[in-house]
Amino acid sequence: MVPNHHDQVEHLEEQVKKLEEMQLGQWLPVLESTLQNIQSGTENCDNIQQLVNDWWSQPAQHLVDWIEIDGMTYSQWLAKWRDLWFKLHNSSAK
Repeated sequence: MVPNHHDQVEHLEEQVKKLEEMQLGQWLPVLESTLQNIQSGTENCDNIQQLVNDWWSQPAQHLVDWIEIDGMTYSQWLAKWRDLWFKLHNSSAK
């Protein structure tokens, strides 16, 4: 009896399709969420960098620590920017 290679190939093709659908269903949402988080983080870093640059262009940014922009002082913005930058840098290094 000669094995039916065509049937074996079709069976393997069905198994591959099922596995691909399972992996897409499992990993695609994770990848999309991760990409959204990265995009949001990048936008936040750009925003914070601009705010830090605005503060830096003011010669008295260290002397007027009570002045806030969007509810945070220069030091708070700088700390937030550094924290986000390090998180983004560490996540892209993995």
